[in-house]
Amino acid sequence: MKSACAILFAAVAAALPSPVPNNNVLQGTPENPLKFSGQALRASSPIHFGTVNANGKAFWIGKDAKTYNPLNNNTCVVDTNTTTFSYINGQGQVSLYTNVPGGQQIYVKDDGSLRFTGPHSVATDGNATFTGFGIAYDAKLQFENQDWLACLGGSISPANFQIYAASRIPAAQIPKDCLGFTWHDVYHQNATAAWQYE
Repeated sequence: MKSACAILFAAVAAALPSPVPNNNVLQGTPENPLKFSGQALRASSPIHFGTVNANGKAFWIGKDAKTYNPLNNNTCVVDTNTTTFSYINGQGQVSLYTNVPGGQQIYVKDDGSLRFTGPHSVATDGNATFTGFGIAYDAKLQFENQDWLACLGGSISPANFQIYAASRIPAAQIPKDCLGFTWHDVYHQNATAAWQYE
């Protein structure tokens, strides 16, 4: 009887479709890039559920996004509390979701800081790595297969934390005011693009 039941369950399981991880379902294409915002996950910390925003050509938790619209019309968002990112499967790159010609690319500096290019320019603030980004299972953005650090900087009250790639800072050299965190992607496929981030 047990053998018959085991065979029956195996047959039913084989007939059911296998669950597909989020990273296989939600990867973007050149025609329809994956669009998402970043949410920090670090339980019992001041950054838990904090939003990742572009401001001053760097990325922060605790600061609003800084955008600009030279057209002064309603075709795109002028001011927003949320930064939207764009990702195409297989390229290893992330960009800001914008309307500005040429777009704005995201990169990691040699010091590990996560940065972005200005509008109409590919100039970077020092040596830059544009590839190495990926979306891991369960909607996690990573760089070089590792997570992120949020380091206290700028305003202390309210606290602002600048974002760094954990892969670029040896564990023994991580400052005491830095917190490791998981970057969770919150998908917004119908997001409105800002004109540009500043």
